[in-house]
Amino acid sequence: MISIRNTLPNLDLKQKRMLFLIGSVLVVIILAFMIASLLTRPQSPGLNTLYGNIPTPIPATSQSKNAPTSVLSLKKQSDTSIAVLLDTGNKVVSAAQIELSYDTQVLTNVTVTPGTFFDNSLTLINTVDPKTGTIFFASAVSPYGKQKTGKGILGIINFTVLPGITNQTSFSFLPRTKITSEGIDVSVLKDTKDITIPITSQ
Repeated sequence: MISIRNTLPNLDLKQKRMLFLIGSVLVVIILAFMIASLLTRPQSPGLNTLYGNIPTPIPATSQSKNAPTSVLSLKKQSDTSIAVLLDTGNKVVSAAQIELSYDTQVLTNVTVTPGTFFDNSLTLINTVDPKTGTIFFASAVSPYGKQKTGKGILGIINFTVLPGITNQTSFSFLPRTKITSEGIDVSVLKDTKDITIPITSQ
């Protein structure tokens, strides 16, 4: 039987130490390369588990920043008018778009007068369709104005009650109603409150 030891050249102690040192350096280089590959590997969002990636939770601060806070409501001003009221909560707003429905069998001569919520407001839309009974108006801060927070009147809706009508009528908000705030892509409208009022023809 031939011994493997006898097939290798005889190495002195210095040569053996040199080979051991070279081998150790190679091992260190390989380990360093493996660690670097792990550190630079793209990580998927969230925590990787055997059951898939767990989505990274959205910070509460981000959720609260975009949370809607504005509330729109209607209030009777007189026998022939109602006010559109806005309460922005704690968020500043830059524009409001209001769409309302009314009963064309009860009311006529419906018009909208801009309110005083926005200083020097810019009226973007102001239309009333007597065929469909739809009111559509929008106002915003002026080009040089600032966003506003608080409570106020967006507009006054004036109307005439048709002769012979003694009952009640309703105004209701429609889907295109929205409130905008600069820097937020979605409407910050939280809630709307319709109104039903008693009426009597003049």
